[in-house]
Amino acid sequence: MGNLKKRRPIIALFLSLITPGLGQMYIGKLKRGIVFFLLFEFLFVLLHIFSGLRFKLYGLTLYFASGLCLLGFLLFVLLDALFGINKLRVTVFKPYHKWYFYVVISAVTFVMNEFVLQAVLPDVKAFKSYRISSTTMEPTLFIGDRLIVDRKIYNGVKPKRGDLIIFEFPKDPSKDFIKSHGRRR
Repeated sequence: MGNLKKRRPIIALFLSLITPGLGQMYIGKLKRGIVFFLLFEFLFVLLHIFSGLRFKLYGLTLYFASGLCLLGFLLFVLLDALFGINKLRVTVFKPYHKWYFYVVISAVTFVMNEFVLQAVLPDVKAFKSYRISSTTMEPTLFIGDRLIVDRKIYNGVKPKRGDLIIFEFPKDPSKDFIKSHGRRR
């Protein structure tokens, strides 16, 4: 029958938390683990795509729905690993049941998720903080005032009169400037 190994529920849960699908692989269900892994990555990408739309009503709904789907799916994966291991306390030892396999898969998942966040979805970091360092905006903003700016709010929407706008200085893109839109002098 081969080399039988006892499987522990706590390890299956831990592996599923690190990378969804690893718990299923740990209990000997490789195909199921791969499917769960790919579905989780798909939902992860969807959540970050919809994060750019969260300031519009339909975008907020899609963002909230995709977040709930991601959390629900993670819960399903955890329960599936737990119930799968309770049905099958021992499994035949396979080549992918080595500790370094789980480390490599977790590392690949981390790199893949970072790639998605940095290369595919570069503007995921929607908020940025600023500290006012000059008097040019007084009396609206004073030296030392702090702002948290939503960098995606004007995607497809024009600023309104009185809105504060942050933009790159044309001669030195490393510097950001702040101005009030439509401000009369």
